[in-house]
Amino acid sequence: DSPQRWTTVVLGGGNRRVAADLGGLLRGVLPDYTFIDHLDQIPSQYRGVHAANPVTCSRGGGVQIELPPRIRGNSPVWEGAARNASGFVDHTETLIEALAAFAST
Repeated sequence: DSPQRWTTVVLGGGNRRVAADLGGLLRGVLPDYTFIDHLDQIPSQYRGVHAANPVTCSRGGGVQIELPPRIRGNSPVWEGAARNASGFVDHTETLIEALAAFAST
């Protein structure tokens, strides 16, 4: 078990341009995490490019995001941390807001 598994977000899927753009945005708003969007750096089981993967069936290929426990708020580091009305820690809320903003552009 690597300690990076707690803070590494993988951006797979067939649309590599969108994955790279999204990675750039997320790096800016969540600097405590590592975002990997280069397919050759992603372990094969997390690339999200298999023909049977629903993400690859979407028009343009789509982006598959593999989230570590910490950014989901499911890590011992968040024990006792403040949560919003939806039950999210600040990192998760920031992620959701960034994804929503990205999707609307």
